Amino acid sequence: MSRPTYSRLPADEPGVDNSSSRASSRRESDSNLVPRTPHSRAGAQTFRESQGATIDFDSDDVNDSHEPSQQSQLAPLLASSASASFGDDVHLRAHQLGPTESRASRRHAQRWSLRKIIGLLPLILGALFAVVVCILIIVSINWPDALQALVSDAPIPVSNDKATKNSTAVSENAPVHNDTMAHGHTSMLIDYSAYSTFPLTPEQYRAECWKQQNHVHGGYWYKPPEGVPDVAHPVTKPNTCSSTITFMFDGDRGLMADLALIAQLAGLAREQNRTFLIDDRLWTRGNWTTHFRDIRQTQPGPEPGCLPPPPEELVACPRLAKHWLVTPLTAKFHFGHEFFEEFEDPYKYSTARLKPIFQRAFDSFESFIILSDKNAQLVREARTELRRRIQAVTGSAAVTNYMGMHIRRGDRRAMSWRFIKSGAAGYVPLQDYVDAAQKTWAEQGPPGAAHVYVASDDPLVLDEFINRTSGMHVYSLRQWGVDGGRVGESSVSAVSEELAELASPSAYIQSEWRSRPEVQRIRLTRGMIVEMALISELWDDEREEDNDLELVATVCTLTSNVCKMAAVGLGWSRALDSDTKSWVEIDNRNNIEPEWEAIEMI
Repeated sequence: MSRPTYSRLPADEPGVDNSSSRASSRRESDSNLVPRTPHSRAGAQTFRESQGATIDFDSDDVNDSHEPSQQSQLAPLLASSASASFGDDVHLRAHQLGPTESRASRRHAQRWSLRKIIGLLPLILGALFAVVVCILIIVSINWPDALQALVSDAPIPVSNDKATKNSTAVSENAPVHNDTMAHGHTSMLIDYSAYSTFPLTPEQYRAECWKQQNHVHGGYWYKPPEGVPDVAHPVTKPNTCSSTITFMFDGDRGLMADLALIAQLAGLAREQNRTFLIDDRLWTRGNWTTHFRDIRQTQPGPEPGCLPPPPEELVACPRLAKHWLVTPLTAKFHFGHEFFEEFEDPYKYSTARLKPIFQRAFDSFESFIILSDKNAQLVREARTELRRRIQAVTGSAAVTNYMGMHIRRGDRRAMSWRFIKSGAAGYVPLQDYVDAAQKTWAEQGPPGAAHVYVASDDPLVLDEFINRTSGMHVYSLRQWGVDGGRVGESSVSAVSEELAELASPSAYIQSEWRSRPEVQRIRLTRGMIVEMALISELWDDEREEDNDLELVATVCTLTSNVCKMAAVGLGWSRALDSDTKSWVEIDNRNNIEPEWEAIEMI
């Protein structure tokens, strides 16, 4: 930093006392010193004018002023406000700024503004993007159908609970078949020449499905550009169904597991406008019409009265074949990831995504899977007997409320780790059932002791449960007959005895089912249908005048297909879409998502 310099007094003159002169000069200079920088000549000029004398600059001062005059500072940094030239330097500077410097200043300001705008551009774009995203989120929540119509050409899903009922709409990619099928490529033909007997066995159909697997991923009804693999379809009888879906029993599954699969297939047939058929030749529970009404009556399809296709034209894979056949062994090829991607509600999460699939099953049980006359009569008698017994206990003829419960033992272990870990029994403890019944009745039932109808495959477990439930009123088929009469009645009616014979005599093990006599298998199947109706309200005929039973809730475990379909019988709102759910699953609730399953794959 340059040191400030001061103007000097003139040299000593002869004849003057230097000592007094220096003292006087020093005092005067002390009061008139004006600091300046090496670049400030204006300050020196101002000082000379105030002194009225000529001041010489020392050579050091001249050397310190190394800048040209046109670049020198035009005003002192510390000019006195009392000076006559105070303020003149500002006007002088403004006067000396030429047009070139003004344009440079403007260009500098413009460049600074441009840089500032460029620096703020990411923030502005980010804010606009956030606003657009917020708008899309609001639209997707409140008007999802409008958003889907805006961004895609896919058909808008119908949100009505009854959307799938009696639907005859066909999606864009759904298979459309004629009476004959022409194949442009021989590689698309499925070769059944190695087989001599038709239809094939479930195991053979499964093997054929493995042959047709590829890595092409598309929609559920995706039709590849090269065509759909299928068998040859020669010209057949004129009244043959043009397009069908057939379910083939294999005899190795439980009743409700088969019905759950049939409910989905029947719904797909309705939606795709195809005729639905059932092949019950391998079923180990009698004929379909032994337990349910003829499907050609309950769901005649688009071609009522048409004939089933020849068995050699049935194809298990792919599903776009003209005559698609499904067995429990081939279900996994069609009801996996692609199925749920196609039919779940994409605007929901967790269990709520399954509502369209749930509703399809509900509609099938309501309109298609209808009980035969014999089984419908047994269900009515069981409801009447249960109502009579509840009214006898309560002493009231008012509307009777009760809870349903299903305790599965036999070959179905629990799913939750805490019940199957080392040292555990492998089943949900009976005390958990008792606690769930008491808690649910206290929350949803009327005041007083709980009335619980218990369905179980194991009579020993049923007896143990009754011993644990002091303060509850327990009912079951087994109690209503002579052998199981534990209600203290002096006589048993013929109806109640017939119902008691439908109860399971031992724990259910699927691998041992075929060894039972056919008559017993049919009878126990009727018993399962009756108990299913009592714990789920499936096949509940609201037209009956004396049907005043009201099911409060049902307690069960998810490993049982009875439990899965019990939720369907209760309906979506009561079972899964309420804060106080009537479907009380005690094995995995709050541990897995989603908490309900539509189909069991093997």
